[in-house]
Amino acid sequence: MEIKTTQSVRRNTISSPELLNDGSDDQFRDFITQLFAVSSRLQTMRRSVGRAMSLNASQFSILLAVWHLQKGKGVGIQEIGKYLHIAPAHITAEVGQLVEKNLLDKKSDPRDNRAVCISTTDRSDELLDQHSEYLCAINDQLFAGMTREQFQIVFDFLNRFILQSDLALVLAERGENTADSE
Repeated sequence: MEIKTTQSVRRNTISSPELLNDGSDDQFRDFITQLFAVSSRLQTMRRSVGRAMSLNASQFSILLAVWHLQKGKGVGIQEIGKYLHIAPAHITAEVGQLVEKNLLDKKSDPRDNRAVCISTTDRSDELLDQHSEYLCAINDQLFAGMTREQFQIVFDFLNRFILQSDLALVLAERGENTADSE
């Protein structure tokens, strides 16, 4: 095995001067690595919390979304998908399983007979209430020591990041399709 003895010039993976440190993208690369680590840990926690409630991670997320969004009137599949940034087809399949478990109720939307109105059930409200201390302990640990100002900065960043990621996904898929055709 040959070991490289010369330092090759590595091109930056970002060109924005605001995100370069002395012309280097090293800190930016570390930041992206941290984002992936955070995402992975959050997904692992979501799976664990879901299992504690006998749900898969998607079902847990959808149940929480409905509980949060319904505001006494129920919520539609499109609104759940938009909130969770998940395709409506996936939401529909998981909602069906949650209805079978008597954790969600599905009725025709009185404003649009083509749509459905999803709401939590007494059983799901009890389930979430039973696990509220558990969820609170997890969230308290995740955000221990964070100030309101820091929280708001991260919240605003993530909202902007999600909006920008839609365009970045198009670029990534374009590159993937180009590589597939070579």
